[in-house]
Amino acid sequence: MPQPPILSHVMAYFLTSLRRGISAADFAALDALTANEWEELAQLAIQQRVAPLLYWQWQAHRLPPALPATAVERLERHYFQNALRNQCLRRELRVLLQAMREANIPVIVLKGAHLAASVYDDPAQRFMTDIDLLVRREHSEAAYHCLRQLGYDAAAPFLPEPYLACKHHFPALRRTGAVAEVELHWNLTPPHRAWSIDAEDLWKRAIPWSIAGTDALCLNPEDLLLHLCYHATHHHLSELFWHGIGTVCDVDRVIRCHAASLDWDAIGARAQAWGWQKGVYLQMTLAAELLGTPVPPRWLAALYPAGCEAEVWRAAQSHLFVRKGQAHRVTSGVTRLRQETRLQDKGRYLWQILCPTPAEMDIRYRNDSTPPGVWWSYPVHWLYLARRWSYKGWRLWRGDPLTPRLSEDQYRVMKWLELR
Repeated sequence: MPQPPILSHVMAYFLTSLRRGISAADFAALDALTANEWEELAQLAIQQRVAPLLYWQWQAHRLPPALPATAVERLERHYFQNALRNQCLRRELRVLLQAMREANIPVIVLKGAHLAASVYDDPAQRFMTDIDLLVRREHSEAAYHCLRQLGYDAAAPFLPEPYLACKHHFPALRRTGAVAEVELHWNLTPPHRAWSIDAEDLWKRAIPWSIAGTDALCLNPEDLLLHLCYHATHHHLSELFWHGIGTVCDVDRVIRCHAASLDWDAIGARAQAWGWQKGVYLQMTLAAELLGTPVPPRWLAALYPAGCEAEVWRAAQSHLFVRKGQAHRVTSGVTRLRQETRLQDKGRYLWQILCPTPAEMDIRYRNDSTPPGVWWSYPVHWLYLARRWSYKGWRLWRGDPLTPRLSEDQYRVMKWLELR
């Protein structure tokens, strides 16, 4: 296992505060922080979207006497805002599940909505951005129309058929007055990728679950862990570790919640069979090293993938703690064009970006009101790329010192995850 880099003492205290099994001695050590360091720690929690969790942890162990009132107020505000938001989200989820049940559409609740209610001590600890639902592919259009009857729809019109052919979920669906978007999935992975899976196996292993008195399904603990690891790495190559330390906290809480019953052999076998071995190893290692998660050392050693050098580990941990504003400075496109060493690789990737396949263009730009064919959409696509990449390219051109380092870290981990 690669050796972790040395963390600053503020970062070390931050990670200690997030641990599920924080000791009284560790908590008492927080008194050594200065007022400025407390403010830095609180700001880090807000940037990493774990302010509600950190506040709850501190409250559970009684707030340290040295904690400045301003830091307490900021974290307290985030905690109660998130508590209110999650209550509203819970009510919305109940309405969605009841509508699906009336339409005889089985649903698996994914990620945040399930995690907040199942593995965290308090649902308010877990920050959620949307509601993710999984239905069978043959039910996807019926489920979409069911959501439309409730007032949900995409920001722009789209045709379902191209999405069903090339994607694994529809665009985010919004409703006026709702606190969260809904993502309707029929698989966890897009088709035709090295790490694509058959979703039917997930349904065979899914287990009953209920929220707010409404019955649904959830992934079994092993599949849940695998999905969390995949989603933070392979799925978000273009926005690597966008959700920060929160994804690692999810892994930690699931393992601690199901420690007595987890089938580690099944997790390892599926990770390798699905091509998720590297992402699973990376997330499990981060959880074990940063949060003290009880991942079996022998299991982790057996999963160890070739080529996981110290630089990959360092880059992964560094990118994990990047501020969200800083992360916006790089995208996978800018990163690849900058970091690919061979001219032919740069050219091949640039062609893929500028001229996607007609099927991909259908997904991005076709709807009922657009003219037939896709030729007209390529200039629109080029304008979109110019708007998206111009700021990043300008920062690189003017010699911004941070953007190249972020780009290098992202590319190093991204390239390692992609290698088979």
